[in-house]
Amino acid sequence: MDRRRPAGRRQAPLALPGDRRLLRRDRAVRRQRSGDAARRIREVPQVVRTDRLTPDERNSVSFETPPRPRWLLRVSLALGTVLALALGVVVVVGLVQRCDTGVWHAGDEGECVGVTDGSFPFSSELADVEDKIRQENERVAQEPEVVTVAVLMPMTAEPGASLSIEQINDYLRGAYIAQLSANAGGPGLKFRLALANEGRDEHASEQVTDELLKMVDEPENLVAVTGLGLSSPETEKGARKLSAAGIPMVGYLSADRFNSTSEESGPPIKGLTRVSPSLHQELEAVAEHLGDPAATAILVHDESRNDYYTADLQKNFEDTFSEIVTRTGSMSAPYGGGSDAFGLDTQFGTIASRLCSADAPRTVLYAGRSNLLPKFMEQISNRGCIRDRPITVVTGSESTDLPKNENASAAVLYASVSDPTALRDQRNLHRDLYLRFTGEMERRFGGNVRESNWTVMGHDATYAAVTAAKNSVSGVRTVPTPGGVHDNLFLLNHPTNLVSGASGRFMLDGDSGDRIGDIPVLRRDKTGHVEVLDLGGLDD
Repeated sequence: MDRRRPAGRRQAPLALPGDRRLLRRDRAVRRQRSGDAARRIREVPQVVRTDRLTPDERNSVSFETPPRPRWLLRVSLALGTVLALALGVVVVVGLVQRCDTGVWHAGDEGECVGVTDGSFPFSSELADVEDKIRQENERVAQEPEVVTVAVLMPMTAEPGASLSIEQINDYLRGAYIAQLSANAGGPGLKFRLALANEGRDEHASEQVTDELLKMVDEPENLVAVTGLGLSSPETEKGARKLSAAGIPMVGYLSADRFNSTSEESGPPIKGLTRVSPSLHQELEAVAEHLGDPAATAILVHDESRNDYYTADLQKNFEDTFSEIVTRTGSMSAPYGGGSDAFGLDTQFGTIASRLCSADAPRTVLYAGRSNLLPKFMEQISNRGCIRDRPITVVTGSESTDLPKNENASAAVLYASVSDPTALRDQRNLHRDLYLRFTGEMERRFGGNVRESNWTVMGHDATYAAVTAAKNSVSGVRTVPTPGGVHDNLFLLNHPTNLVSGASGRFMLDGDSGDRIGDIPVLRRDKTGHVEVLDLGGLDD
């Protein structure tokens, strides 16, 4: 089956469904004023199906096309509001206000959600990177072969959220650098980035995903979705919708169930790949470096069942460290996390006090979000007992970006493919890829730009998608389809056909879509210094 779209003539301006309604209304007004409706109708270019032509006819097809107007992705999300009153029910539909041209308020707090090309900043902190993406989108708009890759995730955040605005900004910066790299050079396939904001806690995930589904055909030519937000039920629902529509995905997701073969939450999500290792892969790597084989541990876990990351992290601790957990007995310490967490200092203080007795565990298996880990570490430091006993906290790769604390009373052990310390290590044979990436980051965003695992993953997820897209039309002047990109994502499973990312050269499993390869293991000591215990194959 031919998985490619013919390039044909230059495409019409991009417009989301809401914009099309506005365009139709505006055109009607103009026709009425002019009295000459026929003159106002734009001629729709005929698509040339090169796959149905003879070889001689195919060679005669011209890819010279007229200039294309500026690409404009606009938000067209209008959410209805239902007001339930004590004396009756009043249904108010369509109570929306514009944030800006084509951008709409949604949700209880009226935040702006939907899809943009960077013309509208969803948060003031994102204004710079969004504008850079907009400029690059406009620069390639006149190219004959252009497709769209969407970044789907929350792009607004409250203080203390699991996904901070700083992390979102880092991710978009990495995606932008990947876009620049993909668009460099002469003629060939070029890429636009569409920024799809699901809103805080992904409350508009379903509606925003629906908007992306409408962008598959011309003129948008959406071929892949990256990011995908958090390991949550909302992300799963959105991924299933995209999968059903045949749109491939490249996520930064660690929960074990987020791949193309897992049946833990239902049928497999076909077409889902990821550039981050699974939690199972991470903890398998960490287990080899725990140290004392006779260690005991306390399992600290978030009770929220709506967070697949913490739930899968807890399950993996119980499986991978089963001997330690069994030896310890009933040393389980649940706490109430999540967006509405209350009294965390008190909860963490109570848990930390269990580390005081002479026979208390010296290892903490932390199955929680990294944004709450500093609070827990602070309570370990403040516990009212002898604090010279070494404590090690084992957790997932989210802890890569923990703030430095020179007065901590515990070390942190974790595995990560995107930790800057490991990637900058002189023994890293792929170090040149990371230095090239950070050099471009500094050139585009200034010398003090933050290095984080989110910038690395934002780059690598985007670059995996564009690599598959380019491979699907290799040597042919045409644009790919989502099906072609899907097939070529799962062919990135061989040393001769892989992804050259900021985190190194890596492959994707041809069945599950999981990242293939070893994982560096690191230890952050009590002073905040990070030591690489094992480069995980980067030095082989």
